[in-house]
Amino acid sequence: MKTDETLQNRSNQRPLAGRCIGISISESADLASFGFTVEAVNALTVDLARRLIALGATVALGHNWRTGGVMEAVARFALSFKDQSAAAEHPLILNYLAYPDIPSLSDADSRELATIVDIKFVRWQDQAISILETLRHSDSYKGLSNRQDVGSLLFAHADNIHNGDMRPLELTALRFVLAQCCDVLLVIGGRTTGYQGLAPGIIEEAWWSACLDKQVVVCTGMGGAATAMTDSDSQQAQEVYKDTAHELAGAYLRDLNTGRFSAQMAIASNLSAESILMHVTKRK
Repeated sequence: MKTDETLQNRSNQRPLAGRCIGISISESADLASFGFTVEAVNALTVDLARRLIALGATVALGHNWRTGGVMEAVARFALSFKDQSAAAEHPLILNYLAYPDIPSLSDADSRELATIVDIKFVRWQDQAISILETLRHSDSYKGLSNRQDVGSLLFAHADNIHNGDMRPLELTALRFVLAQCCDVLLVIGGRTTGYQGLAPGIIEEAWWSACLDKQVVVCTGMGGAATAMTDSDSQQAQEVYKDTAHELAGAYLRDLNTGRFSAQMAIASNLSAESILMHVTKRK
């Protein structure tokens, strides 16, 4: 039996044990102007995942598996971690996929990753009632001037689909579930135009997380949707507000820009893993 002192030492060495940290990251149109490449996005994701796991956290991502993509890069790290470490007590990585996405993994890779990466599939039809009830009844939403706008826009869109494109709603369900599972969400980059879904994924995930009283760390060093959340006058924010085809995107962003969530949101302007993780480790 482990002594209290042993358990305390382990807690001190792994201060994020038992916590789930989400990484919401994708390339932005501003990437080149900030001096970054798509490869840099993958490298930062892997660096953050490596450090978070070393601190005891589980890492959650909502990325599909694509050649050269984020999940492929994280999976390579996970396999290396497995080879160098003892067997994990629980999955190190939670990977959420929106229906009908499936990971492009061989049977051998799936077996090898099974104890490290837990792949979860999310469908709108399974989450719609929970989303509606959350919007209507959660105490977290009291006082939100924009609450009814978000709810009405979201479910008006759902009601208007008749055997049409369900993809935007599947992505919303994914982002809702991801926000529920995470204690902290790291937000980096992100498109403000040309995205899939009812809103930029990074903005939608941040909105749900803040409303569920989760901590959101907004990292502005790659521009994009993350910058839109921190500066309502920025070009990135204006692109979202002017997009009349995606009213829900503006509704989400308007709430994030009001300062209403200042207690939940922190800004990391320095795009180093150390700077970003300082905001994670200092709050429980």
